[in-house]
Amino acid sequence: MQIITTHQQPDFDALASMIAAQLLHPQGKIVAIGAIPEHIEIFLSNSEIEIKVHRESDIDPQQVKAMVVVDAGDGKRLGKFGELFGVVPTIVYDHHQTESIDSQKTCSEQVERHYRDCGANSSFMVELLRKSGASIDAALATTLLCGIYEDTGHLTYTSTRPVDCLSAGYLLECGGDLEVVGATLAKHWKDADIHILSDLLKNYEHYQIMGIDAGISYADFHAFVPDVAEMLGNIMGIRKCSLLVVFLRMEGRIYAIVRSNSYVSAAQVAELYGGGGHHNAASATVKNMTLVQALDYVRASLKELITLSRTTRSIMSANAISVKSDSTLESAYQQFSRDGINCMPVLDENEDLLGLLYKNQCMRALFHGLGSQPVHTVADTDIQAIGADEPFTQAEQILLGGRQAMVPICEDGRVVGVITRTDLLREYRHDTEMELPAQQRSQSSQRPRHVRKMLREILGKKNFSYLEAASELALSRRQSVYLVGGIVRDLILRTPNFDIDLVVEGDAQPFANALAEQLAGRLRFHERFKTGVIILPDGLRIDVASSRNEYYESPGALPSVTVGSIKRDLYRRDFSINAMAVSLNTFELLDFFGGVQDIRDRKVRVLHNLSFIEDPTRMFRAVRFEQRYEFDIGDQTLKLLRRARDLDLLQHISSQRIYDELRHMLNEEYPSRHIARLFELDLLRSLHSSMGFDRKTLELVSSMEDLLVVSDFLRMEDLRRDVLYLAILLRSLKPEQIIDIPLLQELSRRDRQLIALGFSRSAELLQCIHSEGKLWRKLRLVSQYENDIILLAMVRSNSQQRSWHFLRDYLRSYANTLPILRGDELIKMGVPEGPAVADALCMLQAYIVRRGNNRPDRDEEELFVQRIVMPCLTRR
Repeated sequence: MQIITTHQQPDFDALASMIAAQLLHPQGKIVAIGAIPEHIEIFLSNSEIEIKVHRESDIDPQQVKAMVVVDAGDGKRLGKFGELFGVVPTIVYDHHQTESIDSQKTCSEQVERHYRDCGANSSFMVELLRKSGASIDAALATTLLCGIYEDTGHLTYTSTRPVDCLSAGYLLECGGDLEVVGATLAKHWKDADIHILSDLLKNYEHYQIMGIDAGISYADFHAFVPDVAEMLGNIMGIRKCSLLVVFLRMEGRIYAIVRSNSYVSAAQVAELYGGGGHHNAASATVKNMTLVQALDYVRASLKELITLSRTTRSIMSANAISVKSDSTLESAYQQFSRDGINCMPVLDENEDLLGLLYKNQCMRALFHGLGSQPVHTVADTDIQAIGADEPFTQAEQILLGGRQAMVPICEDGRVVGVITRTDLLREYRHDTEMELPAQQRSQSSQRPRHVRKMLREILGKKNFSYLEAASELALSRRQSVYLVGGIVRDLILRTPNFDIDLVVEGDAQPFANALAEQLAGRLRFHERFKTGVIILPDGLRIDVASSRNEYYESPGALPSVTVGSIKRDLYRRDFSINAMAVSLNTFELLDFFGGVQDIRDRKVRVLHNLSFIEDPTRMFRAVRFEQRYEFDIGDQTLKLLRRARDLDLLQHISSQRIYDELRHMLNEEYPSRHIARLFELDLLRSLHSSMGFDRKTLELVSSMEDLLVVSDFLRMEDLRRDVLYLAILLRSLKPEQIIDIPLLQELSRRDRQLIALGFSRSAELLQCIHSEGKLWRKLRLVSQYENDIILLAMVRSNSQQRSWHFLRDYLRSYANTLPILRGDELIKMGVPEGPAVADALCMLQAYIVRRGNNRPDRDEEELFVQRIVMPCLTRR
């Protein structure tokens, strides 16, 4: 006999998975272990689906020759059939990674495992049914939909994966009834439910351990109340905890139910009482303990269990900076100084770990004239290294022992990361309610902050699907991938931003290739810089890069790049508000440098005191972000900016880089604020020493801002905003002075001439308009000038003047008011070739303008040419 079974007290996901499994294994008998919840019994009695569910007591274990187990990875919660797991041929379909030690022992040849990372096991079964070609009728589709919606919280839980959504969509195509699903899964609160929920909230105890918000509670009820586990999600939402342990005493029995949205496995907590489950949900029947003893036991065990759950991989700094054993001590000391570190692993010729080298060892060696000696002569080789999946406590013991300042983390003999005392202190910070001064800025990073929902809201469904695809790919490849850049900053600010920048720890190219193929995009990858861009069919660009560490050979020089960890990649960025990331593996916000707090405080702050020295263009960016978001440059950052300015470091920067920063600022929404701040901080001296910023200049720039809003409405796309503003700022200089400004040499000749001559030409235009009386002559005159000159002329004139209104109307409508008759047609009517044709067209244009809404037709235009235009041209 072959049976198809699942964990005790099956939920909808488990039941639906068993029914689907029977389509794959028609000879199997469905066996339910423990009580089936009441709402599932009611659903089955009303459903058209034809299945027979056997009770555990109906089956003799000695008659079972094979098992199919769904939604469970081991035999712990299989009742009396648990002893058969792995003893008879066992096929497992599960969506939870098997985590318990005991279950690992059962991984024999008798167990055939099938695993899929998804929110509901039913989604996995739908995928298997589709591959097998099995038919799914409407009744089965509705049952499977109940399983998916129940286990994913209607596709809202963070454990939900794209396959859940795809499977749900397919089931709807098969006739799944969402109305039935909604009615079936709706929670109907009874008096007993309300009583227990009230007790659980009243008895709730909160603990914060290693960054985990953990809750413990209990309730005592005289009768057995089914489906109590369903209300635990409500408690976690109300109390805002990520790990919840609940004890229920009903009919003399004590039940432990565990839920987890953290890195701590619910199954491991349930194992304290001999129970089991999976990472997010688990349960146990407490034996040989009173309720008080069970509570005391979990209180005493929780800290150790959470600490053991924290692996070295989760806190290590990947892509650690290292040194070869045959490198000289002098070059190693330069590396220490360049990268700002005090210890690094030493690797032998095979890239295997040899030992550790400390900065003070190098300093002493150099003092004794040993700079030319190889590193291995002074490296400490008597060290301890541990594996990436070992408990965090092993690294803690080594570091607290005092002999090592760093613990190398190795896989197959290769160093994959390091843990330092700083990492240790950061973990300790999670475990205290005291807020030390040094912690205040980075307090936002103390608790994991999951931002999946925020990203979906800001990016929209389509763009977020690209991140989900990258997330699923990262998990399948076991790579750490992060969303970085301005999009993370704007996520916290709740500002739309669709610039997707991804950073991959390790080699980004294989990941970029796989993602481009999955999204049907084109990849352009630069091997030298380890960066690439994926261009999707809809035109969206996704930038992909390897995590990097940068150092500067001299102030203002372009950085040299080496492979680094995500923390070092973020540390190389300009300001704390731009140095955050979102892990696409977990959708958790990473904020090592207090960026979230600085956003709350509305501050722009550099990450270290040499930031402006290493890259002086950051002075411009500080002003840009300050004015864009109406922040303030932090006091210390402002002091550092002024010191860097006084060192005249911008002279080391290429004109192109400076102009790029200036162009970004002049293209902001309110450049007048940026320009005023630049002059206040005296940052425009590199443009021209005699350039000033007075009240008149501010008025002109503000007027241009207003006009450019109109130009956007009129779709004058050929305008160069930066060029227009520079024409205003430099209007007091002579044209030859402007043409020779080094900063402007990066511009085209046309743009330089517009900056140099634009303001004087706009004065010329105004004078001509003022002196000309006839409308057609004004139209002919203005048509000879570019739109840039027209806007500059409007800025120069007063809005009360006729010339300003004429130029405004010209841009709004006159310029697009064109006659029906063409130039060649006018010539056939007798208009002389040459300038007379242009004059005739302008006369026609003026005629049309005067007619207003009563636009003339072709016959009327021809009549106007014969009666008015031709005599006028003849008299000339």
